[in-house]
Amino acid sequence: MNTSPPQDALQGAFHHAQQQLMGIMEQLKENTSTLLQAQQQAPSGDEELRKAMEKAQEATKMKDKFVSLVAHDLKSPLGAMLGLLELLNSDTNHPLLPEQRELLHFAMQSGEQMVKLIKNLLDISRLQSGKITLDPQFMDGQILVKDIITRIGHLADRKGITLINNVAQHTRLRGDRHLLAEVVQNLLTNAIKFSHSGQVVRVESSYDSVNEEILLHISDDGVGISPDEQEKLFRVEEKNSTEGTAGERGTGFGLPFSQDIMLAHQGKLSVTSESGRGSRFTMHLPQAKPRILLVDDLRTARLMFRSILSSLNVEIQEAGDGREALSTIEKFQPHLVISDIIMPEMDGFELLSHVKSNPSMKGIHVIMVTTDESIETRELAFALGAEDFVTKPVILCDFMPRIRRLVV
Repeated sequence: MNTSPPQDALQGAFHHAQQQLMGIMEQLKENTSTLLQAQQQAPSGDEELRKAMEKAQEATKMKDKFVSLVAHDLKSPLGAMLGLLELLNSDTNHPLLPEQRELLHFAMQSGEQMVKLIKNLLDISRLQSGKITLDPQFMDGQILVKDIITRIGHLADRKGITLINNVAQHTRLRGDRHLLAEVVQNLLTNAIKFSHSGQVVRVESSYDSVNEEILLHISDDGVGISPDEQEKLFRVEEKNSTEGTAGERGTGFGLPFSQDIMLAHQGKLSVTSESGRGSRFTMHLPQAKPRILLVDDLRTARLMFRSILSSLNVEIQEAGDGREALSTIEKFQPHLVISDIIMPEMDGFELLSHVKSNPSMKGIHVIMVTTDESIETRELAFALGAEDFVTKPVILCDFMPRIRRLVV
């Protein structure tokens, strides 16, 4: 597509700014890496170690300062600029000529691309420095992929590309839902970007029994990636932004950020590809087995729940009252507690209050189960932080979806 001199200038300015930001990030990364290496190599108690630590801390401060600069001194004026351009674009009293509107549209695209670039840089920096903390939870991989396809399906429709979700039902994943969704979305948008009209993008799941990993595969039949380029895909210092089959542009940071997310989950991204034959990206996640604690003073009730849960591939331990449950929680560290309310020593409400008020037990879900059907009891359970409330006798077709919602 032929571009005008103003368009060329805008594009050139964007790429220049992009290269500048990448250069700064890479310099900071190299400085920090060198200093940390010196810190590791220096003998304990050595003066050289002390100096290396001071320099490493200084490099970290410089990097944090850069992140703050990006966040406040670049994002704010860019946001204001885009707002003004949008006002100009929507001004019906002074309509623009077609060629002016085209130029304005290009300027807005370039600005939005820069905002996205800055966001990616911030995300990478925060993740590497530990400022983005994971909020792990169990989720169904099939539903996760379904949600992402619904969100970005219009991109595939626009290019005449079919998205297929072949992830098995109840594919159990454990991780930060927002961050894993970011990885899936990055991989799917890339697959769309490098596919042609009429082609298909598939998402499938499998299990690696040797490494005990859950795998999600995103495959396309698009342009593919050369071996040399594959080696650079996940490096933040490499310029990996390539135009898509319809001229789509990216920041080049999506894959490095996605790899950092996977590494933070004790997993990784891998790729197999052949030029002209398409690509297959794979998300590797450690298999996670939910730990469930059953709390009831009646042994028969605990046996009943154990039998119900036996089909879910979970670890189960039992406690006869709230006090025993608290002791078991410290050792067993369950993901889910299913507790009766009326028990000796410590009842279910007191147990629930301890779990929800103790920072070391953050993230433990609790389902209260009781014969008491009163509204007051139900409201108190939710007020104390229970994730769900079930009345006895338990109805299997109602109970199982409540469990799967929390541990798949």
